[in-house]
Amino acid sequence: GELIDANNQRTQLTAARGTFNNKLNVIELFDDIDVKGDNGLKAKLTHATIQTKEGIIASDKAVRVAMPAGVITADQLTVRQKENAYAFVQNVRTDLKGRPPQPASTPGQPAQVAMGFGNSSDPITIRSSRLDVNDVTKVALFSGNVKAVQGEATLASPEMEVTYEGNAVATTADGAQKPKDAAGQATAADEGGKVKKVFAKTSVTLTQAGGQKATSRSAEFDAEKQTAVLDGDVVMSEGADRKAAGDRAEIDQAAGTVVLTGPVVVTQGKNELRGRKLFFNRSNGKMNLTNPG
Repeated sequence: GELIDANNQRTQLTAARGTFNNKLNVIELFDDIDVKGDNGLKAKLTHATIQTKEGIIASDKAVRVAMPAGVITADQLTVRQKENAYAFVQNVRTDLKGRPPQPASTPGQPAQVAMGFGNSSDPITIRSSRLDVNDVTKVALFSGNVKAVQGEATLASPEMEVTYEGNAVATTADGAQKPKDAAGQATAADEGGKVKKVFAKTSVTLTQAGGQKATSRSAEFDAEKQTAVLDGDVVMSEGADRKAAGDRAEIDQAAGTVVLTGPVVVTQGKNELRGRKLFFNRSNGKMNLTNPG
């Protein structure tokens, strides 16, 4: 079968068998179901119910959905074509491709890290209880014990909201899949689903390579500016006895700096320093604690 949405984007469905209730406008498909969209969407299902009038595709069995940005698996899926919305429920796993490595800003410094989370060239695996994607508002909401892993970095929070630009899948105006470069990425001008910001709320734990750990009430990562802001009861620790606590931490990944404002308390073993502002330069390992009026 073939479904066409308001933007003339086509979704093709094939299955081993199925039934069509003409009175209710409901199609039920079984066994080896393939869903392919002009927008690059590819889904593998074993059972699906389609409400043709409403443009809703629902599956209560394990699903696998492939998009140019990566792959999503879940126990249940609901696609609302008219709203350009997708809902993945239970045991949701999202595998996103990494980006080509960015060159170091100056010789001797490590490559820049996107969003202050992990190395941008590494793929990201996000596990959650639910994922809602709205391709109209450009928001993807992960909820329920969210855990994102990128290389040696881990971000955990009960809820994580991702805003992006472009489409969740890379497409051209006529619905054809966008061209890709030699690395298999959508070309810069045509890239779809480019992450703009990531906002983690309620309770955030960020763990990075080398035993560095940060906790806060909320965190916002800006992919374009390569900055991160941790807000509320911020605690940054390294090893068993090094810790810095404050109200707000501003991380500039490109510059390699961290600014912690307070009251700020820095401890190492039995030693303790107090101030209002801690400036840390990651490139040379130096810290400057001040107490401005």
